[in-house]
Amino acid sequence: MVSDPRFTPRPGRAGDPHSAFSLAERDRRWEATRRAMDARGIDCLLVIGGGMNKNGNVRWLDNGDYGERSLVFPRKGNPMTFWLLQNWGKWYAECCWEGVRYRGHEGKVSIVAADAIRDMGYQGGTIGIVGLIGGGYGSEGAIPYMTYRNLKRLLPDASFCDASDILLKLRMVKSEEEIAMMDKASEMVNIEIDAVLRSARPGVRESEIYAELFDASLRAGSEAGRDNYVILSSGKGYPVNRRATDRILRGGDVLQIGYYARYGGYWSHPHTAMSLGPLDDEYKPLR
Repeated sequence: MVSDPRFTPRPGRAGDPHSAFSLAERDRRWEATRRAMDARGIDCLLVIGGGMNKNGNVRWLDNGDYGERSLVFPRKGNPMTFWLLQNWGKWYAECCWEGVRYRGHEGKVSIVAADAIRDMGYQGGTIGIVGLIGGGYGSEGAIPYMTYRNLKRLLPDASFCDASDILLKLRMVKSEEEIAMMDKASEMVNIEIDAVLRSARPGVRESEIYAELFDASLRAGSEAGRDNYVILSSGKGYPVNRRATDRILRGGDVLQIGYYARYGGYWSHPHTAMSLGPLDDEYKPLR
């Protein structure tokens, strides 16, 4: 259970651990983002939470925890996050920081984004797209082609530029609160490792080990979601990078496990190797 007082949500807010980021952390992020926007002459950001980034850039600014979504972040005024369903707006607003507004886009991101930008008074300004260009595995960006094309049609007086590097640079340097979340995620992975050590033995299925691991992680407060999974393979030979199966463990097997735990949006992802009994000669040089 989560007992550290640093992770107790503020009164009146949602009871999820991610809600415990302080308003001082919100202000730090928003002020740093706006300083970077001022330096580049950008009036408004459209942050795309999709692709390889998933929702990380949006979550850094709105502190919400739900599916892939987008956010309009102005130089002045309150940001607006938007996802699919309008009738869930109250719940989404409560999951985000105070000051974040919400609209449902019903699958029409460009239309809602353009409306929000007009409402904020930046329809003739410079719009920075976070997600137009990416890096690493997401080098081709995250914004759909038709979304970008329609956005330019709906805002003919605006100019557009790539602003993906703004949040990339800001997010690389972690605050004390962010590091605390990473520490908590690391604690949860240690709990997962202990669960595997307790349950891994000949005659047990890989899937049973996975169940014990995930159960222990959830009980410790790890965030569940579609991104949560564990790489777990057993047997001999080169380890297979896959999820757990119904394979029954045998004596002499080597387990290769990649763990995932997430807390407050921050991941811990170590790997371990375990031998069920004496280690075969072929593995000894690796050890």
